[in-house]
Amino acid sequence: MSTRIAGLPWSWRPSRRAAIAASAILAVATTVAALAHVSHFEPPGAQPWIDYALALAGSLPLALLYRRPLAVCSIVVASDLAVWFFRPSWTMAGALVLPVVIYAATSRHGRPVAAVSWLVCATGLATATAVVAPVFLADGTWVVVALLAAVGAIAGDAAHARRRWHAHDRAARQRRAALEERLRLSRDLHDVVGHHLTAIALQADAATRRLQHDAAAHAGASEPTPTPADPASADAVTSSIPPAANHFAVVADTARTALAETRRLIAYLRQGTDHPTADQPGIDELPQLIAEALRDGLIVDLHTTAPAAVPPAIGLAAYRVVQEALTNVRKHSGAPTARVEISGPPELLTIRVADSGPAAEATTRTGFGLTGLRERVEAQGGQLLAGPRDSGGFEVLASIPLTSGP
Repeated sequence: MSTRIAGLPWSWRPSRRAAIAASAILAVATTVAALAHVSHFEPPGAQPWIDYALALAGSLPLALLYRRPLAVCSIVVASDLAVWFFRPSWTMAGALVLPVVIYAATSRHGRPVAAVSWLVCATGLATATAVVAPVFLADGTWVVVALLAAVGAIAGDAAHARRRWHAHDRAARQRRAALEERLRLSRDLHDVVGHHLTAIALQADAATRRLQHDAAAHAGASEPTPTPADPASADAVTSSIPPAANHFAVVADTARTALAETRRLIAYLRQGTDHPTADQPGIDELPQLIAEALRDGLIVDLHTTAPAAVPPAIGLAAYRVVQEALTNVRKHSGAPTARVEISGPPELLTIRVADSGPAAEATTRTGFGLTGLRERVEAQGGQLLAGPRDSGGFEVLASIPLTSGP
């Protein structure tokens, strides 16, 4: 808990080491004072070991006040109760540290400790007053001791309330900062990625139409798209369309798919919640990934035995693993085929993606794709392994507990 000094723009908070040192100094000073008090005011005929035991019981535990405030408070209060009954002439000397220990325990553990501590002290004082009435009633010692205990309890409760308020305020500021960061990221994604993906899709569509138009003109057709009434013209136009038009069509479809996923991510970021409620891709959408890979010339064999109900976060992680793995195959491996296996026993979902490319080329991959996948899988309590296979090619293996998702 920090203490703000009026007029200064900073808050002072004692370090843990300083607090421990202060507790030790308090214990030493209190022990010396208690032993001096016993040696000078020991009543005639008393047993010295009892007096010294009571003095040490109420002072030495103060060395642990910072680490164990509740235990120290209990020991000191018990020691004061013994003093009130057996050595009433030491009542004020034994009660001087009472508000300190009650304050320390209450500030750490809250109002119940304050109430119990004060009630124990009040009950002990009332009982001791009834037993040794001439001492307590004559000089009003019981009133002073009761007020000291009450001051420690009230101050400790206020400190605990302030500690909780600071913790709540700190958590609220952290949530607010996280929400502002999410909104900033959503704006950046919308302004940068979303706009560029839209431009890519539009340009790819325009290039496809232009190539089709040029092919139709070259074939002698008046329209890029032939009419059903003229099948011969349609065949001529189709055969004359250059392969580049098909590639541009793939680019446009890929850009639109990426734009749709970007919009999902933006919606999730703007919700400000820990779990996305926007529609996110999952295992059910893996066939679309396979179709995209096929358009790029990669033949993918998909085998899945995943359970029907997969938590959304785990389904999204599995989708991203397959997506990144197939992207790496097309970018780095050059393998003509790949195999995707999704298996789901009751407790574990396993995702395996392997290609038939050479292992030597697979080891040269760089970037943050696999690192991001590993972090995503580990966030769900799973594990991801990736590396070249002995028989050739590259393999990505992820295992995610099905009980980890929301």
